[in-house]
Amino acid sequence: MIKKIALIVVSVVFLSYLIYAAISFTHTPQEQVCSTIHIFKIDSVDYNFIKRKEIEKQLTDNNIYPIGRKIDFAFTHAIEEKIKEMNYVKRVECYRTNHGDVVIRIWQRQPIVRIITPFYSYYIDQDRKKMPISKDFTVILPIVSGNVTESFAKNELFDFVTYITNDSFWNAQIDQIYIKENKKIELVPKVGLYTITLGTLDDYETKLKKLYAFYKTYPEFALTDTYSNINIEYKKLLYATKK
Repeated sequence: MIKKIALIVVSVVFLSYLIYAAISFTHTPQEQVCSTIHIFKIDSVDYNFIKRKEIEKQLTDNNIYPIGRKIDFAFTHAIEEKIKEMNYVKRVECYRTNHGDVVIRIWQRQPIVRIITPFYSYYIDQDRKKMPISKDFTVILPIVSGNVTESFAKNELFDFVTYITNDSFWNAQIDQIYIKENKKIELVPKVGLYTITLGTLDDYETKLKKLYAFYKTYPEFALTDTYSNINIEYKKLLYATKK
């Protein structure tokens, strides 16, 4: 009798599992309708170029807004491709959760330097690509103005600006960079009312080391308004013009 009851119980449990499994598999994530979009900007602490409403508009305009629709891999891939087309997006991942929600993870482009010319202004990003200025968000960066071409900004100038920003002393010292004719450079420091003539970017590390040595040896002159210009463009020579 006990064995018969146990057999019945096991049979009922097994049948219940089969019913549950059948219901579960007929409602797989592929069949579920999306009810929520989760958008995460991974680097939002430092950059806020992209707004959620802009992402949603991009999806709506391209007829791939996921709310109320069944989501498969092709759909999430289409979302990724369209968001990648947005100006400030570097990388994007999109996937569907087991509950049918859509998750979008976005990495924004990172500007390295701001270029200002008489006709337009733009950024150069970490991949040496031109990046438009945002009307909604401004980031504090080295400013380059004057006779600067896009090609020069993406190559030699990019390397120079990267060197300055990665050096704690020069990053705190240099405020603006002005490009004169023949790609000669003049620097504007954050402290003092004078300019620094760097000349061309040839051997700029040695030139800056020479200037650094001058600052350390004569801080009472170098970090005040004694001079109107400090010239370091010539090899083994630094000369300063008094006001």
